[in-house]
Amino acid sequence: MPELMKRRILEIAVSSCPELRDKFNLDCIDNELNAGFYEMDLLDGVTVWSAGMFKLAERDPALGSPTAAEVVLNFAAPEDNDGYLNDSHGIAEGQKKYGIGFLRSVTFRGNPRIFKYIVLPFTDSSEKVIGLCGWLVPEPINQVENSTVEPRLPGKDKNALEKAIANKHNVIANIFHEVRIPINSVYLGLQSLEEELNDPELKQLVSTMRQSTERAIFILNDTLDYSKLELGFANIKKSPTNISTCIQQCVNEFKVSAQRHNIHLSMNIICDCVCEIDGIRITQVLCNLVSNALKFTPHYGCITITANHIEENNGEWSVISVSDTGVGLSPESLTQVFIPFHQIDNQIEGGKGMGIGLSICKKIIAAHNGEIEAHSSLGEGSTFVVKLPASSRSVDAASEEIVEAKKPRVRGEMEGLHVLLVDDDEISLRVLKRMLTKSGCSVDTLKDGKEFLEYTRTPAKKSYNMVLLDDFMTTLDGTNAIRTARGEGFQLFTVLLTGNMNDQIYECGANAVLHKPLKFSDLRDVVHKYLL
Repeated sequence: MPELMKRRILEIAVSSCPELRDKFNLDCIDNELNAGFYEMDLLDGVTVWSAGMFKLAERDPALGSPTAAEVVLNFAAPEDNDGYLNDSHGIAEGQKKYGIGFLRSVTFRGNPRIFKYIVLPFTDSSEKVIGLCGWLVPEPINQVENSTVEPRLPGKDKNALEKAIANKHNVIANIFHEVRIPINSVYLGLQSLEEELNDPELKQLVSTMRQSTERAIFILNDTLDYSKLELGFANIKKSPTNISTCIQQCVNEFKVSAQRHNIHLSMNIICDCVCEIDGIRITQVLCNLVSNALKFTPHYGCITITANHIEENNGEWSVISVSDTGVGLSPESLTQVFIPFHQIDNQIEGGKGMGIGLSICKKIIAAHNGEIEAHSSLGEGSTFVVKLPASSRSVDAASEEIVEAKKPRVRGEMEGLHVLLVDDDEISLRVLKRMLTKSGCSVDTLKDGKEFLEYTRTPAKKSYNMVLLDDFMTTLDGTNAIRTARGEGFQLFTVLLTGNMNDQIYECGANAVLHKPLKFSDLRDVVHKYLL
C-alpha cells in the first residue's frame, strides 16, 4: 500500500505540475530511500503515512497514522511553519498548484528536524480539491538558512497545549456524563413500564418513547467518540483478535432489533482471520454499519455480514462486508457518506442522527492502517467494505450462519437473588432498585464507592449473590472501588455499570461489565450465565 501511494503521488506531481521535475528532481525522489510520503483527506482530517514518514517522524507504526491534532501537537507546530500552512491553505482553496519549502519539526521522540517538503492537491473526478498529498525529505539543519529549531519536549508551549486539549476533553466527557445520567434513568423506567403494561396502545406508546431515548443516547455517544478521535484521546489498544469474534458480538447486539423489523440478519464467515486490532473499536464499527443498514432496509429485507481473507499488495487482509437489500444511495450521497455531519435523507426508519457515525468508522479504521469504502446504487442496496491487515487466518469454513433472536429472559429467573446496588445518583438508584425488586430480587443500596469499601471491610458483613456498582461516582468511582476491594480479598460476584470504553474497566476485577444505557435484559443474561 505505501508503494502504491508513493507512485500515485509522484504521478500527480508529474501530470499536474510538469515544472516540478526540474524544481524538485522527481527522478531523485523516486529512488530516495529517506523520503516520506503522506496523504490527508480535507473532509475529515484522516491521514495516511508511508513507512518512510513513520521513520522520519520517529513514530511507532503500530500506533497508526496520527490524527491532525497529533500532527499539530507533536510534529509540525503552526508557529514554526507559516510557509507550509500558507501553501496548504492556498492549494485547498484552489489558489495554488503546489507548494515547496522547508518544514521545521520536532519528531515524536522530541528531536529537532528540518525537511524539504512538497505539498500537492488531491482531487476527485470533477477536479475538486478533496485532500493534500506530498512528501518530505530530510535536510541538515546547519545547511538551511535561519534555521533555529529547538526541541519542544518537554517545553512550556507543548505542555500548555497538551493541558488545554486534555481539559477540553475532560469538560466534554463530564458534560456528556451529566446528560447521560438522567437519560439512563428514563431509559430504565421506560423498559420497566413496557414490560408491565397490558394495554396494547399504551405499550406501543412507551415502546416508541424507549426507542427515541435509545436514539438520543446513540447521538450522545457518537458525538463523544468523535470528540475523542478529533482530540487524539481515542484509546486504541491492539491485540491479536479473531474477526469472527467481533462479528458475533455485533450480531448479538442487533438480532432482536432485526427480528422486530422482520429483517433477515445473517453472517457468513468464509475465512476467519486473526488481526492486531482493538476488538472493542472494530465491533463498534461493525455495529454502526449494521445500525445504518437497518435504517435503510425495509421490512422483510436482508442484511449479511461476510468475512473473508485476501492477499493483496504483498500483504494479507481480512475483508469484512456489510451488505443490505435496502433503498441504496445516490451517486452524490455515496461520495459524501464519510463527511462529518452529513445526513442521508432516504432512510426507512424515522429520525436522523448527527451524521458522524461513518466518519467515526473511517477514523477508527485508519488508526488500524486499514481501509473502508462504500458501494451502492439507488434501489439496489448498499455494501460497506472494511479491510484490515491480517496476521494469520484460520481454516476456511464456507458456511452461512443464520442469526436468530434468542428467547427473552423472564422475570422469574432472578427470583430470590440478594443484590447490593451502589450508585450516588438517587434517581438511578431508585429506578434500578424498583426493576430488580419487580424481578423478585431483595435489594440493599449504598450511595457511593466509599460506603461500598466500608461494607467490604466489615468483618461480619451481609452476603449477596451479586453486587452492582456504577462506575462514575463522585467520591470514589466503581472501577477503583472494585480494584481496591479485590486487592483486600473481596470475592463476591460484582458487575460494573459504565458508560466508558477504556481498558481499565476490564482490568479492575469486575466479574462482568455492562454498558450504559443499561438494557435490563442484558443484566438478566449475566445472571443466567453466571449465577443460575
